[in-house]
Amino acid sequence: THILKFYLHISREEQQERLTERLKDPGKMWKYNEKDFEEAKFWDDYKKVYEDCFEHCNKTPWTIVPADQNWYKEFIIASTLYELLKGLDMKFPGLKK
Repeated sequence: THILKFYLHISREEQQERLTERLKDPGKMWKYNEKDFEEAKFWDDYKKVYEDCFEHCNKTPWTIVPADQNWYKEFIIASTLYELLKGLDMKFPGLKK
């Protein structure tokens, strides 16, 4: 069994931008929650809790993924999965007799 853990990290500025987009973009309005802006004020508190989690829940290491840009986030995750799968040295099964 192989376990991968990813933490998708967005910057405070990107979080603010994404929350604001939810108010302006009709395609994203369904994501809007008025409490999100209140919760965003606790950025530093959440950051400390996440750091504590990384330190104490590290039997399987975390991959901290910069997620401000979706293409880069997806690249890092796909690359990590690729390396894991490549290392498994899997083979196609042979024909049954």
